Amino acid sequence: MVDILVIGVTGFCGRHAARYVLDHPERSKFTVGLAARSRSKIASIGLPTDDSVQIFELDILDEQAVESVVKQAKVVLNCIGPFWNYGTPVVWCVMPTPFERTTSPMSFCPSALAQGMASTTSTSPERHRGFLT
Repeated sequence: MVDILVIGVTGFCGRHAARYVLDHPERSKFTVGLAARSRSKIASIGLPTDDSVQIFELDILDEQAVESVVKQAKVVLNCIGPFWNYGTPVVWCVMPTPFERTTSPMSFCPSALAQGMASTTSTSPERHRGFLT
């Protein structure tokens, strides 16, 4: 179990979020997990990790894998990108049930709806898989 999990740490935003969390002045008061497609890529970006940091190798399109990783965290920073292609599986795993998967995760954010952003999030798992092939 980790207090804060940063998913997508090898991307631009993920690196900055992870570095901020890892370098935080009160870092000793919380545990950190970092997740990305491969451990070697996490190691190659030079984040200040130590033995207390848990590393997760995560295939974002494997819903069971995503769910098992996010269930191990109290707070999830979803830095998967581009979000409209790959972010939805993480949102589904952290959303409280019993919401139906036919509803866009963006519909739970009134300010996003007001700006017309609900249509940018796909709820179709097939759409996510199509971007990798």
